[in-house]
Amino acid sequence: MSDDPRTGANVPRDPWGNPLPPEDQPPVNPGPGDYPPPFPGDQPGAPGAAPPGYNPAWPPSAQGPPAGYPVHPGMPTQGWGQPNPWAAPKNDGMAVGGLVTGIFAALCGVAGIFGIVLGPTAITLGVLARKRIARANGAVKGEGLATTAIVLGIIGTLISLVYVIVLIRNPDLLTDIVNQLNTTTTTTPGTGNST
Repeated sequence: MSDDPRTGANVPRDPWGNPLPPEDQPPVNPGPGDYPPPFPGDQPGAPGAAPPGYNPAWPPSAQGPPAGYPVHPGMPTQGWGQPNPWAAPKNDGMAVGGLVTGIFAALCGVAGIFGIVLGPTAITLGVLARKRIARANGAVKGEGLATTAIVLGIIGTLISLVYVIVLIRNPDLLTDIVNQLNTTTTTTPGTGNST
């Protein structure tokens, strides 16, 4: 309740601050006719009384939604003590793990031969995650993460294999690269000769 700035009266308001219309305001001097009749279960032990806690507005919880209402696939009907079936599905942990492994496989494939170990691991995690997500019927998500893990695992494995093949064909490659980095060439100003 708050004061109405236009009339100065103490007017009940809704949660948004708007004054309630007269038919929604509580009665000034309530009489017995101003209250709704009690539920049958309000007097325990009365004939035909509902058990305590019964609300006729709620259908039995184990029955699920009324006929004709769509049910999201893979979501259980809500009963007492069950988690909320309308919560957003979470990413599959195996898909996330496969994605992280795939990223490391691609990076290690470029930097060295560790992509040979991490690549197949990412591929395996991605394939297993896709199967788990398909069996979950929408309860978990992450199919895109699993697919990306597979692709990055393949890329990391291929890059590492190319790196290993080049090292096998030219075993002095790393030594040559290090020597090239350590060798410096300088030019003498004005003469154009390099030393």
